[in-house]
Amino acid sequence: MGLGVGLGALAGAAAMYLFDPARGADRRRLLRRDDVRAALGRIAGEAAPAATDEQLLARVREQIAPACRRPHAIAAEARGGVVTLRGPAPREEVGPLLRSVRSTPGVRRVVNELEVHETPEQAAAAARSWSLAAQAAAGLAGGALLAYGARGRSAAAGALGAGLL
Repeated sequence: MGLGVGLGALAGAAAMYLFDPARGADRRRLLRRDDVRAALGRIAGEAAPAATDEQLLARVREQIAPACRRPHAIAAEARGGVVTLRGPAPREEVGPLLRSVRSTPGVRRVVNELEVHETPEQAAAAARSWSLAAQAAAGLAGGALLAYGARGRSAAAGALGAGLL
């Protein structure tokens, strides 16, 4: 009985770790990496092999996750060893984030296009805001659904349209 409870607790802890809303996606991505052998080689002190842009981007995403509270808000792009970072970030996280990305094997240069905010709350609010194009698209879709529902064709579509507006 004790072993079953312990295994159940371990499975529950693993599920919480992997499906955490803030960082679970990055943790699951780490498990799917194809260059685990290269990472183990780096731990052993071997030089990192030349990476494709996709591999470099995966390595950079690994470094972003522990360096900031909202890694999903940071967009990263890699081209030929040059990594560009975009998105909202609190001032206190920018320095550690840039150092972490610069230390990634294969990164030659980091282009900082981050939107720096004074507080984490301001950065979180900026991450949640929609672009003007997204707002316009949602408004048009909501209006169309509302009009469709108002014509008596679908009450559900009308309700959904009212919700989008």
